[in-house]
Amino acid sequence: MRLKLKTALMLVVAAGILLPTLSDVAVAQPRVNVMPGNQPGQVYKIIWPGQQMIVWGNVNGGATPYAYQWDFGDGTAPVSGAVSNPKYIAVNHTYATQGPKLAVLTVTDGNGDSEADTVEIEVAPRTSEVEINAAIENGLRWLYLQQTTGGYWNENNGYPTAATATAVLAFENQGHLPTNDINKDIYAEYVQAGLNYINTRLAAVAVPAQAHGDPEEVVPGNADVNGIGLMPNSGRSTYEVGMVMMALVASRAPDRIATTGPANVIGRSYRDIVIDLVDFCAWSQTDANWGRGGWRYSPNSGDADNSVSQWPTIGLEAAESDWGIEAPGFVKSEMLYWIAASQYSGGYWDGAFPYTPGSFSYSGMATSGAGICELGYVGISKNDTRYVRALDFFARQWNTVGGNNFGYYYGMYAIAKGFRTAVDDADNVSEVTCLGAGCGINWYNDYATWLVTHQNASGQWTSGWWSYMTDHCFALLILQRTLFGGSPVAVIKAPPSAPPSIPIPMDGSFSYHQDPVNHKIVSWLWDFDASDGVDWANPDDSGDIITNPGYPLADGIEADTFVVTLRVVDDNDPYKAAEVTHIVVVDRNNHPPTAVAGGPYAAKVGEPITFDGTGSYDPDAGDHIESYSWDLNGDGVFGDCTDPICERTWNEDYRGYISLIVTDGFGAQSWDTSSVRVWTSRVDVSVAPEDIAFSVPQPQPGNNIQIEATIRCDATSNPVQGVQVRFFDGDPSVPTNQIGATQTILAMTAGDAVSVSVDYVVPLTLPRTINVVVDPENLIEEFDEGNNLASKQILAGPTEGLIFGKVTAGAVNLQGVVLYLVVGSNTVDSVITDADGKYEFGELADGDYVVDLQAPLGMSPVGESVVPVTVQGEPVELNFELKNVATGKVCDLWWWKEQLLAIKEGRKLYNGLTKEMVDGYGQLIYDHFYSRSDGFAIRILWVSYASEDAQDAAARISTYDRALTFEDIYWIFFKEYDESYKAKAERSLLVSLLNVVSARQGQLAIVTADGATASQAITYFAGLYVAGGSDNLYAAYINLKKMYMKQIIPAGIVPLSTPNIMYKPGEKVIPDGYALAQNFPNPFNPMTTISFSLPVASEYSLTIYNMAGQVVAEITGAADAGVVSIKWDGSAFSSGVYLYRLSAGSFTDSRKMMLLK
Repeated sequence: MRLKLKTALMLVVAAGILLPTLSDVAVAQPRVNVMPGNQPGQVYKIIWPGQQMIVWGNVNGGATPYAYQWDFGDGTAPVSGAVSNPKYIAVNHTYATQGPKLAVLTVTDGNGDSEADTVEIEVAPRTSEVEINAAIENGLRWLYLQQTTGGYWNENNGYPTAATATAVLAFENQGHLPTNDINKDIYAEYVQAGLNYINTRLAAVAVPAQAHGDPEEVVPGNADVNGIGLMPNSGRSTYEVGMVMMALVASRAPDRIATTGPANVIGRSYRDIVIDLVDFCAWSQTDANWGRGGWRYSPNSGDADNSVSQWPTIGLEAAESDWGIEAPGFVKSEMLYWIAASQYSGGYWDGAFPYTPGSFSYSGMATSGAGICELGYVGISKNDTRYVRALDFFARQWNTVGGNNFGYYYGMYAIAKGFRTAVDDADNVSEVTCLGAGCGINWYNDYATWLVTHQNASGQWTSGWWSYMTDHCFALLILQRTLFGGSPVAVIKAPPSAPPSIPIPMDGSFSYHQDPVNHKIVSWLWDFDASDGVDWANPDDSGDIITNPGYPLADGIEADTFVVTLRVVDDNDPYKAAEVTHIVVVDRNNHPPTAVAGGPYAAKVGEPITFDGTGSYDPDAGDHIESYSWDLNGDGVFGDCTDPICERTWNEDYRGYISLIVTDGFGAQSWDTSSVRVWTSRVDVSVAPEDIAFSVPQPQPGNNIQIEATIRCDATSNPVQGVQVRFFDGDPSVPTNQIGATQTILAMTAGDAVSVSVDYVVPLTLPRTINVVVDPENLIEEFDEGNNLASKQILAGPTEGLIFGKVTAGAVNLQGVVLYLVVGSNTVDSVITDADGKYEFGELADGDYVVDLQAPLGMSPVGESVVPVTVQGEPVELNFELKNVATGKVCDLWWWKEQLLAIKEGRKLYNGLTKEMVDGYGQLIYDHFYSRSDGFAIRILWVSYASEDAQDAAARISTYDRALTFEDIYWIFFKEYDESYKAKAERSLLVSLLNVVSARQGQLAIVTADGATASQAITYFAGLYVAGGSDNLYAAYINLKKMYMKQIIPAGIVPLSTPNIMYKPGEKVIPDGYALAQNFPNPFNPMTTISFSLPVASEYSLTIYNMAGQVVAEITGAADAGVVSIKWDGSAFSSGVYLYRLSAGSFTDSRKMMLLK
């Protein structure tokens, strides 16, 4: 086993700050790492034949002096010598042929200990993609060499953190993360050192309430309310903060703990640090004057400029889009003031964003890029007039002499990140891919071409505009097709021109993900003509490979241009999407043929491979393919074969590329490339549908069954070890569909048949498709990879049975009572009674069931609560009666405080209350009031649940929502007294809930003069609390207090229409404004409830989209002012992330939810 050197961080004291420096602790051998190359599941093309490249690595630890040897893996002689720089052991090399080359660096230290590492270098045909990848790798290598031993990158313009933050981001965007294994990723430890340095540059600042809002407002993902923000400790903190936020978010490690930095940084998670950076951005926003809503160099300035304002904006975008950390609501609304004030109107500059209102700097390109960043963040669509005017300005200015576009890296990056954060009308990220008439300006191609051709031989981009280091980083960030973290990249392979009305094949399968180990593309959507609008809810086609029906030309029209757009969506939650455009010129001229090389091809050593180019075609009527020319050995020289079909046999292992050029009768040409794999494997394992069996031949919902699969080893196979097998309920590409654990067969030999099995409970909904996958991680190289997946269905039987009934207490119909449907020992369904106390379990197969009633707090069933039922096609009615068992000995706030204090001090009171009992009450509140799936849950922090919010300076923190404990409830009642109506309402509501769960307050006890019950009162006043406003909060506080003081609440206060045993019906609760709540439960299967608030009677539209942007449901209606709750049934849809969007009046808002089957 190879011994690896472990990297440690030494701390050097500089100016009172602990700075990390890279050092190694010498162990048995040196640690050798090599440059990036191909990774499992990812082919990374970085060089082409005949082009010289730098092959490099490094060594840490061991003893000096070092000697090295590079073996290039292409049959050329190795190169060796003494190591002059352990950080950079580099040689030049030129590969003559295409294909992956295994280059090996071996280093021997002064003790004679040797260590080696290998990189697989993909040598591919020269394309713009390969040139861009090479430029990125050369740029990262140069950047790596500039890092200091303190972990930072130097700069020259007064922004001490910016250079390091952008450098770290450039590495992270390329997949070099601080969490990567330093034995496998040469950059990982240096990225972590950079992040450690960034954390030392942060400082805490108090963030009190501002004129337009509170920076500590509790919003989704941001509820720390610790009173502080974090900022880069420099004179230009608002400038640097966005770069710092992007670097932290792009680490993809929200739970990583900072090991460096001052108080309020060290020991905290990256997520918590980013939350406080968000709070700083909110606090530092300009409050007044013409700069209102923007940012300037220092916090809370009286003015603003767009050059600065883009950086808090892009940092806030990163926090929200990737980590779900939202800024307080006032930030975006205030930004609208700045956007309106700073966008120019009229003349040549119409739509541009100047440096400050009316004052342009560097032709307005950079600051206009900043402006569209701001537009995207606040949700202004790229189809909005404000955005379109900005795009028109870019198109006018793009190629003007002296336009300060190409070569002004700061401005180029501003524009690139603005285009990448654009949103569509549904507020989904929808990148701007092109500009100008007919989409004639492809901004990325223009920028990439300029950057590739202006890179120095060292890998550096030089500039005199801004900081030399950050300008270099900006160039890298422009080339990388992401802003902060791994994203999908859309790629279209299609002809550039076509005759009229001829179908055009289009291939999106070359699209890829920048984080292929953890994510994949799950959706390809196509729009064939951008001129009539791009509507992803109604795409023209879907799928990775499609056929465009073509475009007619009217008589007299010789040519027209059409813009095709491809949108790819990945499996992130929330999902990430990418778009790309492709221009098709339709004309009546001759068109090049389309080469189709076929493949990919594979065979065993000694077996012939037949290469078939007959799929190539010429689109023009009357024309034909005149000739074929193949390059079969990857040296870039064609003519190895000139037939449409060619054959070749390899007598050794080989991986590489073949290419085909076809020429038509007019001499027009095109070429295509495919991959070849020749291997010596004699191994094959398989599974077939007939090899899958169920222990119950025709299983029904609720059955406990065993699924067995017989895995076979081919009769001609060599022995194989460690064969993994996984079972899936549905799509095997969705990890959450896996049934049980991964099974491993330790060893198999030729002809073996080995059975593996998992236990499975058949769900209520049928049919189910059970998939069995052999070698799911592709760890075994087989001669037949196509027989590793098999499926078998569990079919649905008759499902016409029905169990229904009512739950009552005397004459009262009880809403919100939970009932379970049980088969055997398995719960297969649950329902909640409606406003009339009714429930039903429908579409049941014939068989034996058990209905299990869950008695609400303070009530018990009259008779049995667990009742067996036999269904034989006919409906079965089953009613339940409940009675009140609460004592009626309601206790007030002071009684509860006295009990809690006695327990805390170890004194015994005659009531016999214990700490364990109070813990139990907290759990009951959580179970019965918080964890409800009927849309009426009470979810009030420190009333019905605890969360990750810090309670006090001691910062007791939980990483998830949980039940209140004795310690929580004691803290709530004995913390520093808060006289606000909000706090009083919280205490009164908590006392009422404690009385209910301790069986002191009966839910059906009459508490108002006109006969409303305690359940109705709690329901109604909790709704008032959530609606907010001083009047509502006062009413909740004073009337809940009356209830626990056993005083009768006056008539007319609690609407008698308020249901019992439920929460927030909303008919009479008048919210202060529109609001869309998070659905519950979430994730869900298959039912969930979506609730929203209407401050006035309104028509509403609730639209549900899938990850591809397609509308799957639309619910419209009208409702009076109050809270509306709508149940949505996702049983007809597949597992995944969905977006729901509410439109009511002028209000729109969207949230995401997950259906998990």
